[in-house]
Amino acid sequence: MKRPKMHRTLWGFLIAIFFGDPIIKQYERVEAAVKAKAKCVSDAEFNRTMANFYTSRVVAIDPHAGPEQAWDYADAKQKQHDHQLACIANDKCVEEATARVEAECARYVQLQH
Repeated sequence: MKRPKMHRTLWGFLIAIFFGDPIIKQYERVEAAVKAKAKCVSDAEFNRTMANFYTSRVVAIDPHAGPEQAWDYADAKQKQHDHQLACIANDKCVEEATARVEAECARYVQLQH
């Protein structure tokens, strides 16, 4: 999507000064929605990566080898669970952000025509 151009007539320029250009405002809403979606995707990937890391730690630790290993196992298992729950919440955030981006883009296209 390309950035909207400034007004070419004096009348259009004056209207934009007093009332604001709805196309430019909508374009800024689209940009904000895309940034919010990128943040949600980033958070989801972080939590997915950390959950996978702790899953491999849980598999590698023998909790019956001694008290220190049992504590390490419990810690890794808890962190795995926490990151999995956060990943699920972030995936829901990504779905909502995707819907918002699509809605804002549709509104932007509608204002252009």
